[in-house]
Amino acid sequence: RYMVQGVDVWLNNPLRPLEACGTSGMKAAVNGVLNFSVLDGWWDEAYNHSNGWAIGRGEVYQDKNYQSQVESKVMYSILEDEIIPRFYDRRKNGLPGEWIKMMKESFLSLASVYNTHRMVKDYYARFYKNAARFYQNQNENRFEEIRAFVNWKNILEKEFYKIKIEKFDFAKEVFQIGEAFGSSYSEKP
Repeated sequence: RYMVQGVDVWLNNPLRPLEACGTSGMKAAVNGVLNFSVLDGWWDEAYNHSNGWAIGRGEVYQDKNYQSQVESKVMYSILEDEIIPRFYDRRKNGLPGEWIKMMKESFLSLASVYNTHRMVKDYYARFYKNAARFYQNQNENRFEEIRAFVNWKNILEKEFYKIKIEKFDFAKEVFQIGEAFGSSYSEKP
């Protein structure tokens, strides 16, 4: 509560794509705070060019140090060219009109979408409903599949020390993650 009070810009700059979720930015947004974040997590979905600022365009570089350098330059540029001038551009009444316009857009575009109601709805649709269905299916079979799986794991744990690597055969092919390939091992009792 104390962090959000009096905050004008919510800076969130984790190394993309490592944003966990972004609930702090959501909380800030529903309190009229403008987000300034990498396009990752919720901000990748929520950012509309009028409700805050994006750091980069969603790029991910192999060299993380280079990525940090690029994003830091982008951050300073946006701060200098957009955020600070807009914040200090005051009308005759002393209020930052364009800033307030962005705050309103942020609240209108984010508060109705990124909230507890949506979170519960999404969790139900994506997780709880499926977990309940899985439980019902397993319960109908008296949890036989789960018992078989636990039994397999127990056997694997008990017999794991017996696994021996007898031969290394390096293929000239390069396989990508998730790509199927044949194996040439032999099972011995």
